Amino acid sequence: PLRAGHRRGAGPAKALRLYTQAANQGDAEAQRHLGNCYMMGIGTRHDEVKAARIYRKAAKQGLAA
Repeated sequence: PLRAGHRRGAGPAKALRLYTQAANQGDAEAQRHLGNCYMMGIGTRHDEVKAARIYRKAAKQGLAA
């Protein structure tokens, strides 16, 4: 999760970048975390529409947000 990345020294921008890379490769867990980043404005600006779109991708793979 994002908090674990922070303990290892990864800031919000780096976490967002890593989640984006994994989400683009179809990783449902990363899609959920990326959706959380957009929903809460962590490492990026708050964007509920984008978060919902990303959450739906994860849900289509069986992972609820």
